[in-house]
Amino acid sequence: MSSTFDVKHDALPAGLAALEASAGTGKTYTLTHIVARQIIEQDVKIDRFLIVTYTRAAAAELRTRTRDAIVSWRDEIASGKIEPAVGREVALNRLEDAIANFDSATITTIHGFCQVALGSLGVQSGRVGKDTFDEANEALIREVVRDHLLRRLAMKPDDLSRADDALSASKSEETPRKIEEAVITVVNRFLGNQGSLLLSPDVNIAEPDAAISLAGDWGALVQDIVADIKDRRRSAGVATFDTLISDLAEQLSGINGDAAAAALRSRFSVVMVDEFQDTDRMQWQIFHRGFADTSLANPRTLIIVGDPKQAIYRFRGADVATYISAAHTQANSLHALAVNQRSDTLLLEGLNALFAGSTFDGADRIKYETVAARDGASEMGISFPAARETPESALQSVKPIEIRWVSPDETSASTDIILADLVDVVREHLGATLPVLDAERCEVGRRDVEPGDIGILVKSNTDGDKIALLLRKHGIPAVRSGVGSVEQSPAAVQLRALLYAMERPSDTRRGRLVANGWFFGLTPTEALEGTAILEIQQQLAAWADALTKFGVFHLWTTIRHRAGSLISIAAHGDGDRGYTDLEHLIEVLNRCLEGRPSSVDLCINILDDLASHASESEERRRRIDSDSAAVQITTIHSAKGLEYPIVLLPLVTKQPNNTNPEPFVFGYAGERLVDAGPGISWSEPGREGTPADRSIRKSLSEAEVNEEDRRLAYVALTRAKHRLVIWVRHSRGSEKGGLGRLLWGERVDGALTKPSDTHAPLAKDPESGVVKPTTTIEATACYEALAALAPLSISQRQIWMQTPGSGAEILGTQGGAPATKILDAERVLLRAGWRAWSYSSLTDDKSAISNYGPEALRDDEPNEHLSESQSPSEPNPWDALSAGTGFGDAVHRILEEADFALLRPAEDDTAAKASLIETVMVHKYRLSPSDKPETLRDCLLDAVRTPLDAGFNNRSIAEVIADGSLRELDFSFNLGSSPGATTRGGSADLALIATLSNQLAADDPFRSYFARIGPGMLSADVVSGYLSGSIDLVVRAPNDSGVQRYFVVDYKTNRQRQGHYDPGAVRGLMEHGNYPLQAAIYLVALQRYLRLRIGDSYDPALHLGGASYWFMRGLLGADTPITDGERNGVCSWTPSAAFINGLDNLLGGQS
Repeated sequence: MSSTFDVKHDALPAGLAALEASAGTGKTYTLTHIVARQIIEQDVKIDRFLIVTYTRAAAAELRTRTRDAIVSWRDEIASGKIEPAVGREVALNRLEDAIANFDSATITTIHGFCQVALGSLGVQSGRVGKDTFDEANEALIREVVRDHLLRRLAMKPDDLSRADDALSASKSEETPRKIEEAVITVVNRFLGNQGSLLLSPDVNIAEPDAAISLAGDWGALVQDIVADIKDRRRSAGVATFDTLISDLAEQLSGINGDAAAAALRSRFSVVMVDEFQDTDRMQWQIFHRGFADTSLANPRTLIIVGDPKQAIYRFRGADVATYISAAHTQANSLHALAVNQRSDTLLLEGLNALFAGSTFDGADRIKYETVAARDGASEMGISFPAARETPESALQSVKPIEIRWVSPDETSASTDIILADLVDVVREHLGATLPVLDAERCEVGRRDVEPGDIGILVKSNTDGDKIALLLRKHGIPAVRSGVGSVEQSPAAVQLRALLYAMERPSDTRRGRLVANGWFFGLTPTEALEGTAILEIQQQLAAWADALTKFGVFHLWTTIRHRAGSLISIAAHGDGDRGYTDLEHLIEVLNRCLEGRPSSVDLCINILDDLASHASESEERRRRIDSDSAAVQITTIHSAKGLEYPIVLLPLVTKQPNNTNPEPFVFGYAGERLVDAGPGISWSEPGREGTPADRSIRKSLSEAEVNEEDRRLAYVALTRAKHRLVIWVRHSRGSEKGGLGRLLWGERVDGALTKPSDTHAPLAKDPESGVVKPTTTIEATACYEALAALAPLSISQRQIWMQTPGSGAEILGTQGGAPATKILDAERVLLRAGWRAWSYSSLTDDKSAISNYGPEALRDDEPNEHLSESQSPSEPNPWDALSAGTGFGDAVHRILEEADFALLRPAEDDTAAKASLIETVMVHKYRLSPSDKPETLRDCLLDAVRTPLDAGFNNRSIAEVIADGSLRELDFSFNLGSSPGATTRGGSADLALIATLSNQLAADDPFRSYFARIGPGMLSADVVSGYLSGSIDLVVRAPNDSGVQRYFVVDYKTNRQRQGHYDPGAVRGLMEHGNYPLQAAIYLVALQRYLRLRIGDSYDPALHLGGASYWFMRGLLGADTPITDGERNGVCSWTPSAAFINGLDNLLGGQS
């Protein structure tokens, strides 16, 4: 049994503890405040915490929320609101120390933790850098499968064919391609369910039949393929998300496992695993062995946090049985959060009534527990006008939960009926009001419902796309969240068609093909006109030239700036959706090309490869297509963890997705099994009632799918804060779905009960006990009974097809929805600059800003080497090394991981060289074969021992970094979002940067550079969205008064054509690469960071030191020349505080 837990007053969990948090009960709040209390009461240092969650976005939010919790406790203790048992002064000192060193806390994803752990254990897990651990390496899997199939089928093409099997007799002829896809599916399912076993029959039984022999062949083949994949990954140094986990699990369970666990325990004292219901057996093995196994010394506090009712990621390998075993059986204590912080009182009462008696797994171990509303929660936050234009609009009839149902007699038309009704309901809710809450969550006023307050949840992307298109056609702004792979979106088809036409602009057939698409939008008649096609062919040729010379970002900018392109994309590409997907594809292409120019055919090949191996990793999942000023449409899976004031569920009463997926995956007798023979009717004689019987495999797998659909229904219904509307249809198979079970399941005294012979005499499905209405009379009785469960909370209403002409006009309003809530048809043009911006995408090859021509300089481009005539007069050891983006990336990663404390200037270089060569060798595969690791080591050692200027107290680079630095500071902030923003629509007018140049000193080296950044000088003059980036290094150095000043540092490996790195040449490199703008943006990001860290006492003139760019090829150690008082290879820039403040305000939207 679980006990309720109050994070403010109850004793802290210790040992292996489980914290079960139902939807909306403040899981993140509780977790982060446990951290604060551990710091105060147990004196746990911030760097001793390990907090793990399952996405980078969640980790970023958790990091922010954790710091906020620590600050909140500090402020409350300082004000006297809380009197800690350890004393006020002790508590404040501990909290202040945690805040000052907060960046040392490890708050990361499961894969990030595994990577850090493997690194600390001295294990090299593959050769791929951290930014490429995002795919399952589909290309390698397909390659290995094909190799094995070619060997197997070369002599006997029908060797693995299932065509003669009883299950496959009616299927079409089985081709090698079909066999290949089926084998890949089994392999992926097996690799994706880590810790599972592959199930195949015992072929050594007496007289095995053909099905058993065939399934045995498939099982042996899959085992060989999986082993080969692992071997090839190791030999090629390839690491994936899955191999990070399996490698760490092997380390902890291997011969040196005790030592590995001891190393982890010495690093972390308190470990918290968030979203633990989404874990699998191998991940649990890691955390248990690493921190909680009491057979080893010094077990740590391990808190697993989750909600098994929200375990909906079975298709990704999550195993809810692992959670149940860990939390309900192995944990020393099980705590539950029983107060809902999200929803109104009456809404919760209705949910409690609907879910009463619900269980969410086959063994009834996951049960619904009643939750209470928080103190001060309103009964019903949403309010509708007293008079509405519909007959059903009486105020007293509005309840927080509404069931709107279509008669079973109209099942064939139910989808059309529901979608027509949905439009009216959305408009009606846009005429309602919601509460405005203060910091204490007390209502202080009312506000109109905005489109972004409404969340429409669906079970499939197809339904979401259909609803988004419908709402937009009716003038209601609607956006689709980031679901599905962008490589398989309609935008990918359009972009490939454009590239196909660009590949051969002279081909009129290709020109006509693209003429009717998104980019030109001509009608078929217009596309036949010779003049129109000629203009398109000329445009295609120009775009192909831009791609070849400058790259895909420049191509995209050129397309966007062409008159009519945005209007055409908006009109033909589903508005914002198409624009956002195109922009996303451009970013993916640019990343694959490493920012280099490209041929058209290479881009086509990359797109084709991405499409054939589509992924829904965070980088490649489709993004939300605009800001929050629109109805949010998302799948239930994507909505997990989110909340909406109003939730609408229009098409969710349907049978579970993938009701009969093969290969079957299921749990049995404490193991996770994957059927190795999909579509093969094998059953071992004498083993009936076990997974060796196909009917048992099928039923166990289907049962898990149906149980997860119940949990999916729970997630959907618990996202609402104020209002929940459920549409019900009675389609075939819907009784097996989670919502069908909830609405039509047998109830005793109002609570759902297990099916039995005594009850449910009308049950249409004896196994589930579900009584699905089959007539209007039965439906009326059913939904009236449901409403009677909580008469103040639940209402029900039948809906039917409206007569022609009864609906509202396309751009009209109904139910009091003001016309201003409807977006203008050209809204996509107003936000054409809305995107994820970075310094690189802002400059987009804008070398025109610079006074220095490209002929005098050389950037980090690949395959470039100095000719003899271009060599500098003095030999430079860096000349023996290659150049290019790959080389630059390797240097950055080496410096990121180097131990600078060992690299300080010293008489004995032995330890320094040993440490540095070890780091270089880790990244040797990134270097050119001609690069000697020892040469790079010596060059880097000389570079980091180069003395800096007086701003750094004349210390060397290694000393500055070792004495206080923060490596790889990532940042992201919204543009045009400051409280004093004056620009339209949350944007920033970058064309005004030139006006800020007057804020720079007259002798500032980059004053003239910034004066040139006027209209047309950047990729876009007015931008909206968000700006992100990563600062290589932030260092601090005290001034003469002892006050710490903070500097932005960036490593550069650019090679100057003449080989000189005197101050003038370095400034030329800076301007040619638009690095002054980069430095200014980074200083704004650092300023925002310091405001948060230092607080109200932050003063840019005092704390912001400026930027220092280190051109590594010009840094030759203590002998690096000094020219006109400045160290060669170093560009230090200290802009005025007024300039940085001005740019900060400009990016915030102030003009």
